[in-house]
Amino acid sequence: GHAVVEFSTAQTLLIWVVVCAIALLGNRIAFGTALDGSALAGLAIIVAVVTLGAAVFRLAGQAVPAVLWVSLVAMALTYPTMPGATEVAALTGKINFLALATAVVALAGLSVAKDLPVFRRLGWRIVVVSLAANAGTFLGGSLVAQLFLDWQPGHGG
Repeated sequence: GHAVVEFSTAQTLLIWVVVCAIALLGNRIAFGTALDGSALAGLAIIVAVVTLGAAVFRLAGQAVPAVLWVSLVAMALTYPTMPGATEVAALTGKINFLALATAVVALAGLSVAKDLPVFRRLGWRIVVVSLAANAGTFLGGSLVAQLFLDWQPGHGG
């Protein structure tokens, strides 16, 4: 089996600080985002949402993926009737998620590089399976996004 690595709270905080620093730098370089209080507040909200989602994930017995809990918390905070939803959306909107993804992809790349011998043993078939899985995820996500766009009031649907 594959060992699951558990990080201490201090290690997790350090990882988050590094990811946040890379995200702020990425936003500055790629999108010209000013590194001011509102950008820091937006990032702080994102970290708080991830923290809350991760806590719910643990409390719920880890049966449902953590990304679902994080997404539900984020959606709840920005739901139109929620007090402060427009402010939360405005602040988090300052952080471009492509810059945030840069840090995550870099960490994923390091993780994959560590497992290269395993990939060599799996052979070319794993590449085909991976591409098919990614294509399916992308197409499924696009379909869901299109359905939601069609159902929005004022978009004719």
